[in-house]
Amino acid sequence: MNLRSFFLLVALILTFLAGSTICQPYGWPLDAPPALTSTYAEYRSGRFHAGLDIKTWGKEGYPCLAVGDGYVWRVRTSPWGYGKVVYLRLADGNTAVYAHLSAFSKEIEKVVAEEQDRRGAYSVNLYLPKERIQVRRGATIAFSGSTGSGFPHLHFEIRDAEQRPLNPLLNGFSVQDTTEPTLVAAAFLPLDADARVDGRAVPKIQPLQSEDGEATFGSISVWGRIGVAIKAFDRADASALTNRLAPYGLTLAVDGNVLFRTTYDAFSYDQVREVDLDRSFALTRAGKKGFHNLYLERGNSLPLYEDRPVGSGVIVAGIDAQPGTRLKAGQHQMEFLVADGAGNRVSASVDFRVIKPLSIVNVVLEETKGKRFLTGKFAETMEDRSALIVETSKNLGKSWNWIKTSQVGGEGFLIPVSRASGPLFRVRLADGPAATCSVISKGKGDPARLEVLSQLLEGRSVVTVRSPTVLAQPPSVQVSPDRLVTVQALGPTVYELVVPSRPGESVLKIRSIDIVGHRRDTTLTLWTKDIQPTGGSIRSLDKMALAVFDPAGIYHGFEGRITPYPVSPDLAPPVGNAYRFEPERSRFARWCRFI
Repeated sequence: MNLRSFFLLVALILTFLAGSTICQPYGWPLDAPPALTSTYAEYRSGRFHAGLDIKTWGKEGYPCLAVGDGYVWRVRTSPWGYGKVVYLRLADGNTAVYAHLSAFSKEIEKVVAEEQDRRGAYSVNLYLPKERIQVRRGATIAFSGSTGSGFPHLHFEIRDAEQRPLNPLLNGFSVQDTTEPTLVAAAFLPLDADARVDGRAVPKIQPLQSEDGEATFGSISVWGRIGVAIKAFDRADASALTNRLAPYGLTLAVDGNVLFRTTYDAFSYDQVREVDLDRSFALTRAGKKGFHNLYLERGNSLPLYEDRPVGSGVIVAGIDAQPGTRLKAGQHQMEFLVADGAGNRVSASVDFRVIKPLSIVNVVLEETKGKRFLTGKFAETMEDRSALIVETSKNLGKSWNWIKTSQVGGEGFLIPVSRASGPLFRVRLADGPAATCSVISKGKGDPARLEVLSQLLEGRSVVTVRSPTVLAQPPSVQVSPDRLVTVQALGPTVYELVVPSRPGESVLKIRSIDIVGHRRDTTLTLWTKDIQPTGGSIRSLDKMALAVFDPAGIYHGFEGRITPYPVSPDLAPPVGNAYRFEPERSRFARWCRFI
């Protein structure tokens, strides 16, 4: 089955599922042309948007109409949240919700005013008996406004008999929409210490360029447990194509096999904050908002994924691990499908390669009998020969010039280079990260002071080493007691390494030498504490800060730590230490207690 045929089949299934949920032909809830500013399941400050935001073009006072026969079940007034809101219980058992109103109908207004007078307060929450205020389809029950929100629009929901918000676009409230969704970018997320994307242990975001409904981009390399996320949005004709709306369905397939599918049909109000498990919270915290996870994280109980188990959608590339879908080494194709509630869709295909990254270590420039040689070793023995690209720079890494490409293999290499080249060299494998080294001069200057920063991610600490001057070669890093860590050169002054996290302390001894021959050694202590799903606490090493985690406050167990960090005295002298909780990109079911 080719890619077009595969996605046509998936699209027909999604269209059938969407059409099968329609209950009855409701009326439109606003006496204004149907147009939307927001749709169901959009991300809203750590929660799901539970309905539609209907456009009122910056105006208030449009009549809000009963979408079916029923009665006024509940009325609330509040200066925040939903503001003035009416809950209409319909004859089929569903509930229609109208929020941010400017005023109620006269009959409802009278009931609310009486209760406000009785309580002596503006905020009321009334539940009315069935016989109190009955309405017919098309009757005016309120007027659109901006209470509780600050800008004019009508927030509208349809809830089932259990008060679960349903997707209104699948339940009789469609708007004119002939526009396909837009694919923006794909993200590839290493999920543990051994996972790599293009040789690195940090997320990689690749823009998707769409053309004629399909999108492709260049091949990437992956290894280990990888999660995939997609950023996409929808537009609707009736919204004048100005508002970015949430998509309805997302599908991930590899080599023609569906690994994961999300359909935004319904969820419970108890689950609205699990949006941070449905979307990539790590990317959101890093300022890269709007990515939908195409794999199921621990703790996610949302009914959006066809009852797939935890770990579904995870790509297990080249290793034997569970859960997830294991892929053998070699070339593969990843396919995305994004659909909206009207059946419009867009697809993308991505070529990727499962290959174990081979890091280069101990790169040194040696001189023997007037000749120069670049020598280096591989972190692991290279069974097959591969192309090693050698480059040089005369401006400290601002630009690089190719010298030669050599075929290498085994444990390492020795390559002659011209004495006229340099003073900075870079070697890299076609499928792996680069390593640098430099000619050491007998110049003068202060020793290079290293800046060492660490970031705790799931299962690992990513450590960055920065030097104000060029180093002669990447730093040597030893983890207590005697294990060397592979160091990757991101540039002639920036280096990166990954240390698997484990409960307790790990001491990193970092040794380096700069281009004028000065040594600069330093140490970094990493520590974490294991928090089980039953809860627990983490205290800073100086005993001054404490974080307490209740069992209901966390989605799953994790490793964390609390570390002090400096506060800028620009505004006022600090009165004490500031503390940072890591991992900063962890999501919680509720606020934790910090003491």
